[in-house]
Amino acid sequence: MAGYDLPWYTDVAGRTVNDVYWQELERGPDWLGACNWLYWLREQGWTADQLRDAIRQSDEYKELHAPPAPHPNLPRLINRNGFF
Repeated sequence: MAGYDLPWYTDVAGRTVNDVYWQELERGPDWLGACNWLYWLREQGWTADQLRDAIRQSDEYKELHAPPAPHPNLPRLINRNGFF
């Protein structure tokens, strides 16, 4: 298949998957994850932006990038005429 030789897998798709994983999930891809995303890049013609959008929909991404929950035991500050 033209365009999908070994250099494409290692240089283009492999690097794309690896880069997006590090940028969005702060880790490299596991083997199954890499295979899955390589499929989407090759067979479905996805772009790096489509890959990034899909990863951003994952539970792992949402958990990693969720804002921290407020600490439940901190006293609440009440403004009383400009003083706390």
